[in-house]
Amino acid sequence: LDRPIASNLATTPDGSKAAWVINARGHRNIAARIDGAVSWVTTFQDDDGQELGDLTFSADGQYILFVRGGAANGSGQHPNPASLADAPDEAIFAVKPGSPPFRIAAGSQPCAGPEPGSILYHHNGQIYKTLIQKDATGVPLFTARGGNGGALLSPDKTEVLFTSSRGDHGFVGVFNMAERKIRWIAPEVSRDVFPRWSPDGKQIVFFRMPGQKFNSPDNLIGGVQLQLWVADALSGQARMIWSSPDETE
Repeated sequence: LDRPIASNLATTPDGSKAAWVINARGHRNIAARIDGAVSWVTTFQDDDGQELGDLTFSADGQYILFVRGGAANGSGQHPNPASLADAPDEAIFAVKPGSPPFRIAAGSQPCAGPEPGSILYHHNGQIYKTLIQKDATGVPLFTARGGNGGALLSPDKTEVLFTSSRGDHGFVGVFNMAERKIRWIAPEVSRDVFPRWSPDGKQIVFFRMPGQKFNSPDNLIGGVQLQLWVADALSGQARMIWSSPDETE
């Protein structure tokens, strides 16, 4: 139990830089491999139970973006196992190796934004855009029903892929920033999650799980059936290419 635990590996697109979280006896910090050398890029000293995650690099690879803190519960309270007097929140930070980290904004799930030095992120069920600056002010990218998150910029930087959770079902959507329109990808009453762009931006791959029927109890022993779907990014037409075995048959 004393061994450090590594997680949340992130790399630049060309693989030249990498960063990951190390939990050593409750002290969570980020290490990075840059120019062939591995070093610490954060030095948090306290075992305060504050999570580190959602690692990603800025578009130019100069900053490592990460989230510190956990999501709020149903009462709006964030995890605070150390009973800190100044209650923590869930916030996005940026750090450049050799410099101290700084807080950008409350939120999670950061990713590279459409303009240089910008990011997209999730906050209060919507997707926001802001700059990589200390205590930046974010603005909603768009407003839609449901809990929207998991934003990913298209390879040509004109559209944003995202998921919209509606509780018992969920959609994959694409937001066109020039037209300011959303198109849904093969919408059904299923729960569609973890979408990704193809390298050329012409296709989208995502997982599909069954939606939850009204007033039906959760099946705790039946497992979750997964399907892998591939969609045309423009038309939204999709086809299943793989399905997990149905253990009920």
